[in-house]
Amino acid sequence: MAKKNNKQALLAQLEALSHAPRPEAIEAMDEETLQAVTAYVDAVLTHERAGMDGLFQSMSQTMKYIPRFLLQSLAQKFIEPPIAARITTHLKLKQAAGIASGLPPEYVAESAVYLEYDFAAHFLAALPAKQRVAILAVLLADYPEEGVAILAELDHSLRDGMDWPALIPDNIEHYLSKRRLGILQKLYG
Repeated sequence: MAKKNNKQALLAQLEALSHAPRPEAIEAMDEETLQAVTAYVDAVLTHERAGMDGLFQSMSQTMKYIPRFLLQSLAQKFIEPPIAARITTHLKLKQAAGIASGLPPEYVAESAVYLEYDFAAHFLAALPAKQRVAILAVLLADYPEEGVAILAELDHSLRDGMDWPALIPDNIEHYLSKRRLGILQKLYG
C-alpha cells in the first residue's frame, strides 16, 4: 500500500507542475521510472528557474514600499498572472490578500492557477468571503481542473460555509480528468 501511495504522490507532483491532466503513459510507469522522471523534471525546472526566485523575492521586498492602490493598478497593466503568482509566493499572505482585494476576480483566478494548489487555497482563505466565492466561480468556470484542485484544498470550514455546489458549472465533468472528477465526487460526499 505504501508503494501505491508513493506512486500517487509522484503522479500528483508531476500533475501539479503541469496543471494539466496526466497522460495515460505516465500513469502506466512503474514507480522507479516515475521517480527518475520526476527527479529529471525537477532538475530541469531548477535549472530554468535559476536566479528567478531571487528576482521575485526582491520584487516582493520592493512592494512593501509601494502604496496598495498603485500596486493594484500596476499589476493589472504590467504584471502577467504567472509572474504575479510567483511574486505572491514571496509575500506574506496578509500583504498578498490586501493587494488582491482591489483586483478583478478574473486576474486573481488566472494568477491562482500558477500557484501550488495548497498555497492557492491558503491565499483564497485570506480573502474576504465574497471575493473568495467570486474567484472560485471564475476558477471553476474557466479553469475547472485547477478550480476543483484548489476547492479540495480549502479548509473544510470555509468550504462548508459557502454554497460551493452552486459554483460548479453544469457540464464540468466534460472538462475534468478522471482524477479530478473523483475528487469532485468526494467533495459532494
